[in-house]
Amino acid sequence: MSPILLALAATILFSSTFVWARRGVLYCDILLGTLIASWINFLILTVWVAATAPMSAFADKGIFMFFGLGLFVPSLSRLLLLAAVEKVGASRSSSLRAMSPFLASLMAVLFLGERPTLWNVIGMTVIIAGGMILSKPGRKERVWRRRDLIYPLAGTVLIGFRDVVIRYGVADHPHPVVGAWAMLLASGVVISGIWLWRRPAGEGFPPLRGWIYFGLVGGVLGIGFVLWFFAFQTGRVVTLSPISGATPLFTLLFSAIFLRDLERLTWPLAAAKICAAAMAPRVYVGKYPHAPSYQWMSWRQPSPSPGGVILNTRSIPSFQAA
Repeated sequence: MSPILLALAATILFSSTFVWARRGVLYCDILLGTLIASWINFLILTVWVAATAPMSAFADKGIFMFFGLGLFVPSLSRLLLLAAVEKVGASRSSSLRAMSPFLASLMAVLFLGERPTLWNVIGMTVIIAGGMILSKPGRKERVWRRRDLIYPLAGTVLIGFRDVVIRYGVADHPHPVVGAWAMLLASGVVISGIWLWRRPAGEGFPPLRGWIYFGLVGGVLGIGFVLWFFAFQTGRVVTLSPISGATPLFTLLFSAIFLRDLERLTWPLAAAKICAAAMAPRVYVGKYPHAPSYQWMSWRQPSPSPGGVILNTRSIPSFQAA
């Protein structure tokens, strides 16, 4: 399957989690909800790995890179973004989250040697314009504080860093699902530690609806991460990360359907979403003839094809070829 289609499917799944989390915080504490989501997506990937990956996949040294990534993403990033949903709302937090392609593309240029095209630069500019519109609150919006924007902004920076590490790590890894499994294992451990440290005294089990909504968050994220890893096995950051810029539009659609009783969508907010998502279509325009050099990480360099597309130097899993 095309990396672009895989990334688009993952983006749609990621977008829906803002809505389920917004519903979930009505019945469950945000930290406990994050813990529930973390271990549910880990359990889903454990079953997936057991059914598809050989034991030799765990001997690859790249798995330690993914485990280290999981100490920050999606553990801390998820907690920050779910807290952002509670603080500033699903629509606004997802709009700021859409700035992650800009950060990911910038880091890919700096650390992976990828070269942006004119459409990359135009898309980044449009995203910044969307963020400026977003900073102006409407008169009839729910009350929120500007300092609470630190939650979605910090989560966005971590997500941009995530894409660069995933691209580098899976470029020569035969089983991306194992990398996703290692990342989510570390994430679950971190979230569990934070929950044990910060949980309120006497906290009981959430009601069934809390389990359902955050269970949906975990299940959808688990599948989305697997698709995202497979996409980056042959796709590049400057090509795939911008697709996640469509997250605000998908979240806008989901919010209009499922959150009509909780959030009010204003014209400035809708304009910000359109600006933020405008970066996504550019991945279909033009070509990217320059393959990343990876010279600063000489111990593991993917092999470029004659056309400049990074190819996996090992066998491609059947899932990817489907």
